[in-house]
Amino acid sequence: RDGSTKFDMLPNTAAAVMEICKAAKRRFGLTATPIPNRTRDLWAQLDLVEPWAWGKFHDFGVRYCGGFQDTYGWKYTDLSNEDELLERLNWSRYKTDQKAVTKNLPAKRRQIVYLDHDEQNRPASIKRDLKRTKGDRESIFEVMLYEAASRKRKYIIERVLEAVEGGQKVVIFTGRRTDCDRLGNDLSKKIKDAPVFCAHGGTSADKRDQIRHEYMKAKVAVLVGTGDAWGESVNLQDTDLALFVMIPWTPRAIRQWEGRFSRLGQKRPVLISYVIARGTVDEHVADILLNKLPPVSAIVKDETLEDLEAAFSSNRED
Repeated sequence: RDGSTKFDMLPNTAAAVMEICKAAKRRFGLTATPIPNRTRDLWAQLDLVEPWAWGKFHDFGVRYCGGFQDTYGWKYTDLSNEDELLERLNWSRYKTDQKAVTKNLPAKRRQIVYLDHDEQNRPASIKRDLKRTKGDRESIFEVMLYEAASRKRKYIIERVLEAVEGGQKVVIFTGRRTDCDRLGNDLSKKIKDAPVFCAHGGTSADKRDQIRHEYMKAKVAVLVGTGDAWGESVNLQDTDLALFVMIPWTPRAIRQWEGRFSRLGQKRPVLISYVIARGTVDEHVADILLNKLPPVSAIVKDETLEDLEAAFSSNRED
């Protein structure tokens, strides 16, 4: 009431780490996970390791994230002073070359598959999903991604049947839970000689973990899931073919999704296939990625993102 501010430390892991760091004489941060696609998270990690170097988030955002003020407040959505940021990061960062880490793993290949209109099926109804958006642009965009993913069901089924017949293990990342269930049911009816697993965010964590173990033990199997539920913190390295039916539209999501299949313990060369439906929002997402990937890969020096940029660029030229 007197206008003063009280800061309460939250009882969580991040707060505990901060308290430990305050008492530490030296700080050394280790990560195998890319920085998320949020400027505050990047600043928070840098500030944790070097609290004397980066200042407050607002100053960081104005200096390196193109910070500007509009009617609704401050926005930090761009990259600015890139050379200076790179110089400062290079001074405080040591990055193990990704190729050195994965040099003993089987090969990982990518392909970009464009489906023409005659190769697409009619999408499942999205009217209910559109009503739930209440006009929010980002939510509408996500629903359009779901619609594009739903248009690929016919192609995906044919591709999976061919792979299973060839003795391969297949993982499919799609969008909506309803599309996940329908695709899983359709494949279960057509595949009799191999298990078909289906799980998404509506499936309990324990059940998903059980499915993962059963999938990993099987010689030939199919796993259908949503990228949100399976795209992080899961090892699926025993996979021959990974089909990305819904296209992740941030570099971080792509890095995470691909990372499920290229991990220590991997025994199979994996092919990651991005399936894009022509005439849908998928093509717009591909353009977004081509704009986002260069500046992100320049900062984090990520070979995966550089290779992906080359793959998408080559297909756009074709």
